[in-house]
Amino acid sequence: MKYPVLIQNQVWLYALSLFLFISCTDESESEVTDTIGLIDGLSFEVIVRASDPISDLFKYGYDNDDISIIEETDEKIILAVGHEDINPLFVSNYDFDGEEARHRKQINQEVEAVGLSIIKLQNRYGSWKLISGQVNSRINGADEIPFQGDQEIAGKRIAHGIVATGPLAKTPWGTLLIAESHYEKFYGDYDYEIKKYVPSRYQWESFLVKSTKHYGWIVELNPKDGSIYKHINPGRMARGGLVMSESAGDKLVLYFTDNIVNGCLFKYESSRAGQLSPGKLSVANMDNFTWNPIDFTKPIFADTFSTETEMYVRARDAARLVAGTPFKKPSGLAINPLDQSIVMTLEGDSTFDLGGLIWLKDNEDKPGKFELIRWLDGSLDSKIVNPDHVTFDNNGNLWFTSNVNPKQLNQAPYENFFQNGLYILKSGQSKAVRVATAPNDAAFGGLRFVKDGSALFVTVKHPGQLSTPTKLTSHWPGDEGATPLPSLVVITGDYLEDISVKDD
Repeated sequence: MKYPVLIQNQVWLYALSLFLFISCTDESESEVTDTIGLIDGLSFEVIVRASDPISDLFKYGYDNDDISIIEETDEKIILAVGHEDINPLFVSNYDFDGEEARHRKQINQEVEAVGLSIIKLQNRYGSWKLISGQVNSRINGADEIPFQGDQEIAGKRIAHGIVATGPLAKTPWGTLLIAESHYEKFYGDYDYEIKKYVPSRYQWESFLVKSTKHYGWIVELNPKDGSIYKHINPGRMARGGLVMSESAGDKLVLYFTDNIVNGCLFKYESSRAGQLSPGKLSVANMDNFTWNPIDFTKPIFADTFSTETEMYVRARDAARLVAGTPFKKPSGLAINPLDQSIVMTLEGDSTFDLGGLIWLKDNEDKPGKFELIRWLDGSLDSKIVNPDHVTFDNNGNLWFTSNVNPKQLNQAPYENFFQNGLYILKSGQSKAVRVATAPNDAAFGGLRFVKDGSALFVTVKHPGQLSTPTKLTSHWPGDEGATPLPSLVVITGDYLEDISVKDD
């Protein structure tokens, strides 16, 4: 079951590139199926699966997550897809519950599986297909990436690779922003409260001499010339959401979340048009509805951190110093195309909190302040349950995914919630409609509409996550006996045409 040979003897799986259609009404919450279930009027097709060749040199990475569109025409599209996580059982044939010791070869296979894939698709008679070619490429967990401005972090000016790839966004000047998320799974992290290093889940630091401080940044990639570097000024954290807008003078404004329990919402404003750094970082305070600056010239920061760089390395600690409001695991972000308001998802704290949705908007008349527009707490009745990824269609309807830990499905407080899903919250409403269910143990990840709203690209993350060496809990997207594979799919159909395609 090793990652590099996952698709051996499974050529027949390519039959799944045909359109698949499965009906699932919104009331059928208890019907558990190991596939993508869809409401009437929608169908899906599998575009590419983990380890599929995307060119003569590269294979598609493992646990695909967020999606960004680099170029788009009616017939062709170039996508960037992040690979957030791994499952060692499937990637490197390692069982954490077994007796075998970890070894370097396994780590090397896992390093290859993370990062980013860039792929080109073509629309052939209404069906999107992967085109193998030179455009398709990969960035993995070993590629050398310098820090912006030749800055030095932990004694080095160059980091190795992207790990825990989180949200993606395309800048107005055509580069791609790649935000690293839960880097601590791979290299651990230093806990400044207990003054102790906390080892990683995957034990990479035992084999690769890398500083954990080299991860958790925003990476900027120019897809045309391949230039790439990690930005320091937006701070270091486990980003869950990232969106952008332009301010006066074509300066870029970013909003992003720190995807931990008691994480904060941040804002970053570039100082110069056409480039991300330098810039100013601030954090949201919900008591006064203000963006509180994280500025090293202020005594509170200079007294706490030895250098400005250390302040950015410890951005979440800096946020607490200026009363950044902690949220219950803030995650996805999206901007409503109709009124430019921002919605933020809260995944909840894995106890009896089901998360929620928050709408905010900058106050144009009062710089440094914002307005709270709406707040919806999660509940089983509203079908707003641990919302994660989020996007808007052209008509201002909100689409979001649920992200309940597979071990907690149908357990308190998720009684009768059997599978993660994809939901739509129609504009102005308070109850969502489930439009899709994910395969066993899986969750939907990134969501990206084509320009006219007629197709929605979606990633399917970690099917079969609870599998053991002797029992697979999923076989998706294959049939009985197949290894489960995270995959990119596209959803189309009359339902999408009716609800998300904007009338002229």
